[in-house]
Amino acid sequence: MKPGDKVLVVGAGPIGLFALISAKRLGAEVHSADLLDGRLDKAKAFGADGVVNTSRESLTDYAARMTEGGFDVCVEACGAPQTFLGCIDACAFAGNIILIGNGKRNTTFLHSILLKKELNVFGSRNSLPDDFRTLIGLMAEGSVDPLPMVSAVYPAERCPEAFEALTHNDGSLAKVLVRFS
Repeated sequence: MKPGDKVLVVGAGPIGLFALISAKRLGAEVHSADLLDGRLDKAKAFGADGVVNTSRESLTDYAARMTEGGFDVCVEACGAPQTFLGCIDACAFAGNIILIGNGKRNTTFLHSILLKKELNVFGSRNSLPDDFRTLIGLMAEGSVDPLPMVSAVYPAERCPEAFEALTHNDGSLAKVLVRFS
């Protein structure tokens, strides 16, 4: 990513929010997509330049409305087949797709679209130490407060309740912590 890039982060959970923060720090115009309005509200609070609820508008339609030819960079932070495919559609010619969501299902698509659009696809299961240092530094200096990502804290004995809350998330939960004494 570079200053001025139009970036789409698909997934506004904690990983997607930190991707948004990082992209904004690099000077990009960042848009966030999610199915849950509560998570999109968090993305706005962390500086998203635009948001889209993909249960109401497709990534393709949003990209057409917000860009001239697609996003320069699409960051997939969900790990779902449909979100990866949405990134392919929303990405500009010769754009970059960065996969940071941990997918556990097969994705079937005609791979020639990657060739036709000359897309670059990067996978990452972790960040470099400098990436962590940068984000930790932002938090230490007070320019990024991660606490709004924490939606709830459960004591260890209520751990099953925490998982139940996440299973039935209405969009109000982003990061749930379990406290061990």
